[in-house]
Amino acid sequence: MRPITPGVPKSLIPVANRPFLSLVVDRVRAAGAKRIVVVVSPENRDAIQNALDDVQVAVQEVPRGTADAVAAAENAVTDDFLLVNGDTLIEVDDLRRLADESGCAMGLARVDDPSAYGIAEVVDGRVVAIDEKPEHPRGDLANTGTYRLTRAVFDAIRRTPLSERGELELTASLMLLHERGTPVHACLIERGWRDFGAPWHVLDLNDEALAVLEAPTPRIDGAIVNGPVVLGTGCTVGEDAIIQGPAVVGNGCEIGAGARIGPGSSVGAGCVLGDGSVVEGSVLCERVTVGDGAQVLSSVLGAGATVGMAATLLDTNDDSSTVRMTVKDRDLDTGRTRCGALVGCGAAVDDMEVVFPGSLVFAME
Repeated sequence: MRPITPGVPKSLIPVANRPFLSLVVDRVRAAGAKRIVVVVSPENRDAIQNALDDVQVAVQEVPRGTADAVAAAENAVTDDFLLVNGDTLIEVDDLRRLADESGCAMGLARVDDPSAYGIAEVVDGRVVAIDEKPEHPRGDLANTGTYRLTRAVFDAIRRTPLSERGELELTASLMLLHERGTPVHACLIERGWRDFGAPWHVLDLNDEALAVLEAPTPRIDGAIVNGPVVLGTGCTVGEDAIIQGPAVVGNGCEIGAGARIGPGSSVGAGCVLGDGSVVEGSVLCERVTVGDGAQVLSSVLGAGATVGMAATLLDTNDDSSTVRMTVKDRDLDTGRTRCGALVGCGAAVDDMEVVFPGSLVFAME
C-alpha cells in the first residue's frame, strides 16, 4: 500500500470512511466472537487502539513471523479461538462454519492460480501438508490465513524451528500438531476471501461498501444533493455544489462553490475541496486538499495530500483497457478499467499537473 502506509497502518486505511480493520472486527463479532484481541507492532499500538477502542491489544515486539504473532496473544487467550488476518475479509457464514469445527481447523478456498498461494494437501478432511507457492500444485485449495485453534497451538509454536527466512511460520506449527496426532481439519471457505493488499483493493471495497449504503438525502441550502449521502458535522458546502450519492463526507469538511462530489466517493474528515473541483469514485483520507478546478477520479489520496489547482488525476486509458500499476517492482493488472492514482500521505500534485491512471505519487523527503 505504499506510498500511503508510511503515514498510516494498512489496516487503518479507510473504506467508506471506516478503518478497514473495523470491517474485519465486525464480521468476526457477527460470527459469534465475544472478545477481540488484535496483535499489533509497538509503533502501531496507539493508532489501532484509538481507532478500535472496543478491542484488546497484544504487542508483537519484533516481527518474527505469523506463529510469533499468535504467540504474542497467548496471555490474552483462555480458550479455543478464531484467528483472522487483519488484511483479509471472510464472509460471516464462512466464519461461523469455521468456528463450529472441533479442535484445530484451517480455512481453505479454491483458487484459479494455485502457484500464487500456499496450497493445502487434504486427506480424509484433514490438512496433512502445506506447499507454499508450488511450481507444480497438487490441488487448488489455498490457505486463507483463517483458522480455528486450540491452546495446544502455543506449545507447538514453542517447538517450531525457524524457517529459511528466519521466521516462525504458523503453518509449520500446525504441521507439528498433525505429526504428533492432533488433526488439523480442512474447512472450505465457500464464498472466498478478499485481500486488502493492493492499492486498487481500496477502491474495490469502497465501491462495495457504498453500493449498500443506507442513508437519507440531506437538504443543503444552495446545493444539490441526490441519493444516499452521509454528511458529517461541521461541514460547509458552497453555492451550487453537487453531492451525488452514494457518498460519505467526514466531519469538518469544506466543499467549495460549484464543487462536485460524484458517486462512490469517501471524503475523510477535515478535507478541503476547492471551488469547481471534482471528486468522483475516490477515497480521500483525512485533511486532503483539492485545489480549485482540480479533478480527482477513481483515486486514493493519503492523509494530508494536496492536489493543486486545475490538476487532473485521470482514471481511464485511451483504449479503455484495464489499468496497470507497479507494486513492489511488479507490473500488475488491477482488473479495473477505471483506476486513477495512489497519492501518498503528505504528497503533492502540482497545479495543472496531469497524473495518469495507475500512477504512484510519493511525498518528497
